[in-house]
This record gives sequence, C-alpha cells and structure tokens, in this order.
Amino acid sequence: MPIEWSDRPGQQRARPPSPKLLRVRAAGRLGARLLGPAQRVLTHYVAEPLGDGKLVGRTYPCLGPTCRHCPAPETLREKAYAPAVWSSAGTPALVVLELTEAALDAIDDKTGGDPAAWRGLLVELYRASRAPNARVLVRFHERPPDYQLPEPFDVRPTLYHLWRYDPAADAAPAEPPKTLPIEPDKRKQA
Repeated sequence: MPIEWSDRPGQQRARPPSPKLLRVRAAGRLGARLLGPAQRVLTHYVAEPLGDGKLVGRTYPCLGPTCRHCPAPETLREKAYAPAVWSSAGTPALVVLELTEAALDAIDDKTGGDPAAWRGLLVELYRASRAPNARVLVRFHERPPDYQLPEPFDVRPTLYHLWRYDPAADAAPAEPPKTLPIEPDKRKQA
C-alpha cells in the first residue's frame, strides 16, 4: 500500500462507510431487506480464552487444507452472509446479514432457489428460544420498500476485515525461506 503524503498532517481522508455485520443475538429479533443472494462459506466457531480466563467464541472461515481449526471438525458450520438494508430509527443503512443453515434453507424454500428472488425480500430473523445457539427462524413480510433499493454489494471485504484475513497473501506465491550456507566454525576445528 503506497504512502499517502499530505501537506495537512492529521487530516484524514474520507473513507467510504463499511457495512456493519448483523447477527441475531439470544432472544433477539432483527429485520432487514435483502439486496441480493448470500455468499456461503464454511466456518469454525472456536472458543478462545480471554486474559481473565473466560472464554469468548469467534467465527473463523475454514481455510481448507491449511486450516488450523480443522482438527476439530465439530466446530465446522455453514454460514452465509447477505448484503442487506437495515433501518435503525428510520435511517436505512447497508449491513452484512449473517445467516445460519436453517435461515438459508427457509429463504431458499421461499425463493425456490432463485438468487434473483432474494432482492427486496423483507426478512425478520429470530431465535427459536432464549439460548444463544438456538436455531434461527425466519419470518417473511410482504411489505414493499418505501425507498429506492441500493445495488447489492460484495460482502467479502467486510468479512475479510472482521476475520483479519488478507486474500492477497494467499494469492502471492510462497517464496522458499532464504538460507545462508553454513560454514563450520573454524575455532572448533583448531
């Protein structure tokens, strides 16, 4: 990444807003309007210790043969992430909506598996019980949007940022480690 020089130190350039990730919390509900089909990915849900000994769970993408989480296959789950519009206090915002396998199945049933039918679909997601890992259920609403729907966007940059993953690092050919010839220590020979 090139250095951006400026004659006005401290003045930051305007960054385009990054869509927020939305997921259904325990006993929570959320509604959003889908802008396009979801990107499906295999993920691992891994509990990691915090500094105080408590565990916190995080979702990581499965990286296939190089995945460090694959030795624990019970952590493998399919997730999907869809571009959507979510309205908070009447102000619509672009979001990335996390969908579970059950939610994906419900949306696929509703749309007949047609990716084009996802656009404009108003969904309400909620948990089947108060447990944080309860099944996510979907309710569909037939209300037309009261605003012009924005174009779908690519959800992957938001996910790369959250997962601290650099796809360019995987695309670059791996260089073999540079080694120096080892010369015997002349002092030991004397």
